[in-house]
Amino acid sequence: MSFNILGDHGLDINITILKMVRRLEGDQLVEKIEQAIPIDVSAISSLKIDDNLMRSGMFGAIEINNQTSILDQLGIATKSSDDLYISVLIKDDSLVKAGLKPHQAKIDFLGLIEKTVTGSANFQDNVIIFQFEEAFIAEMRHTSWENFLRDSQLSEDQSVTDLVKNYYDIVWKKKNDTIASDAVIVDLSEGEPINKLPIVVNTKPKAPDKEESFFDVFKRTLNRTNAAGVATFNVGFGDVSGRTSGDRKLLPSFRFTNGVDGKRVMKFKPYYTAKHREFIEEMRLAGIQGSKINFSDIYTEKFTCGPLAQIKGALDPNTNWHNSIEGETITRPDVGTLRKEIWTNFLVINAKESDFDEDFDITDSNSEPHLYADVVKSFIEDELALKGEAGVNLPLIDADRQPKQYKFAPEGDTKNPAEAIVNELNNSIKLSFVNVNEKISFSCKGAIYRTPGKFIWVERSGNSESLLEKIWYVNAVEHSIIDGEYQTEIIANRVFGENTLRAFELLAEDARVAINGTLNDRSERLKARLEAEAEIEALETESAPPEPKKYYFAEEVEVYKESDEYKDLSAQEQAEWNKENDPAEIKKQNIETAELQKILRERDPEGYTAAFRQRNIIGESGQNLFKEYIEANRAGVEVTN
Repeated sequence: MSFNILGDHGLDINITILKMVRRLEGDQLVEKIEQAIPIDVSAISSLKIDDNLMRSGMFGAIEINNQTSILDQLGIATKSSDDLYISVLIKDDSLVKAGLKPHQAKIDFLGLIEKTVTGSANFQDNVIIFQFEEAFIAEMRHTSWENFLRDSQLSEDQSVTDLVKNYYDIVWKKKNDTIASDAVIVDLSEGEPINKLPIVVNTKPKAPDKEESFFDVFKRTLNRTNAAGVATFNVGFGDVSGRTSGDRKLLPSFRFTNGVDGKRVMKFKPYYTAKHREFIEEMRLAGIQGSKINFSDIYTEKFTCGPLAQIKGALDPNTNWHNSIEGETITRPDVGTLRKEIWTNFLVINAKESDFDEDFDITDSNSEPHLYADVVKSFIEDELALKGEAGVNLPLIDADRQPKQYKFAPEGDTKNPAEAIVNELNNSIKLSFVNVNEKISFSCKGAIYRTPGKFIWVERSGNSESLLEKIWYVNAVEHSIIDGEYQTEIIANRVFGENTLRAFELLAEDARVAINGTLNDRSERLKARLEAEAEIEALETESAPPEPKKYYFAEEVEVYKESDEYKDLSAQEQAEWNKENDPAEIKKQNIETAELQKILRERDPEGYTAAFRQRNIIGESGQNLFKEYIEANRAGVEVTN
């Protein structure tokens, strides 16, 4: 145990580097912990631990002064290294005495060291930097999905929590039997997944350039999952668990946290629980002062910002001078990228992507629009349960300028069902509301109990905001100990604003009109183009010259006349064929025609001359008229050869 005074903090800090090796014992490869080296706090130049909603577990880095030659002690200075783990336990017993529960007053996890960097701080001191991630999550990244699937023999439909339970039993406990236990790794006390999708749905649909890891499939499954809120109720004869969210399909969170028994568990729950919604309504109606409800699970504290922050903090009963901030940073969202990639309207098209070309008519494909405005409405009604004139900090994007994106879900496609695609779309848009919207970041005196997923109150000088608009949602907390000073950096997202549910209902109506209009216009343009192309093709066919007649040599004619095909022709058909193909008949016709023309010139000089002139002046049509004149007079003229 190492009890340390950092500033005015009294912390119990225990940090140990563990070396796990794989050795040949007899005829088997055996994994075991070979060394455990405690790190004295005086040797730590800096320690940063990032607890972030965007990650499923803790992440961080530790910089250690190498005067004790820790690399040599671990046997990795000159040899290839085995797996290194870092055990981190930081407790603040004063928080427990102040009324917090023990699991709320500690940071306790096992990390897998992923990267090691050595360097020199100065001429005399060498430092080592270990970068680590919570071991269970890191091992997910290093586990082959195909190998896991082979060993697990899972059934076809799996929820995301089923996957993690199976991974713990099949992979983690087998690999880490010295540090694993039979404890429940998945906590469903505050939420449960609604969906169970076939495994093939969450495997990468296109052939990747490398094999997927278990973590890849886990994240994709989570992104395509909806959460239902769960709570335990006392009904007089025992505790009963039930859903608190009704039919709502909520945004899921599934990440490591301290369980109530002090052990690390992966808790599945909605980002916003029933307790969050209860707190929001309480703040909207009455404010937090004097509330008889304990909101410590989802609300932590108040911070004051500005030049007079310390004075205000000392006088404000809801905060203290330690929570006075003079260097906060407000970051606007990357609105341009969000409007281009996330805050758009999507069309889920019942067709294959390969069918989508310039001749594809979307109006004939049962396409279903999924609107940005509808997702905001769900965020307001389902996630936050906002009532009255309370609004959110999200833009009312002009529907006439809002781009569309296309997603393809052909009916019967087991790899890309519409349910998975729509869930992933809705979740990605809602996640942007929570994690990449307007942010505030600041550093303050460190506190172990600070974790993401909770509300904080930020009072800023000169702001005429409503009380609800002063409530921010914490996305990330970074605990840092640098040169003996413990601080916490908080990153929080502004959730509440001026745009109400009614505003987004009107926006959704405008967006539907705009989309239907553009789709109908596209369809009409497509039909007009296809009709024009068909007319052009018809004209080209009509004006195309006739296929040249096929003329036969005399020998070929005689052979054909002996064939069954010729003999099957009628007498009239044979005569017509002879006229067009038999050289003797053609010659005879030419002679007859020439003799006929001579006779007609003498007998009907005016008619013949007029027809002859038409042939020379008008062109092809004139030639046809001349032929008609000759044939019309053939019957009345006797030609002798």
